[in-house]
Amino acid sequence: MTYKIALLDDELDFLKKLSACFRDYPQIETYCFTNPDELIKEIANFDGVYIDYEMDHMTAFDFFEQTKEMKYLKIIITKYDYVVYKSFDYNIFDFVRKT
Repeated sequence: MTYKIALLDDELDFLKKLSACFRDYPQIETYCFTNPDELIKEIANFDGVYIDYEMDHMTAFDFFEQTKEMKYLKIIITKYDYVVYKSFDYNIFDFVRKT
């Protein structure tokens, strides 16, 4: 079985590094997005999303509100501790610390 994972961050260099972390896992296909609106249109095609908490015109929570009818695994990438506490309403699977 192959899992399709979307990586969403407005920093292209970080996306490249994150995508490289999955190279040793042939069962995972990653797709990089820098624009949340593009991913919102395609979210039904993905099993999970790694999403940067704070982007230029949207937060991860804004994204989750716009895709709340869809079922997918949510992992937030953030450097802010307070995001963990604000996330209980969004059924977040995990967090990745961004430095």
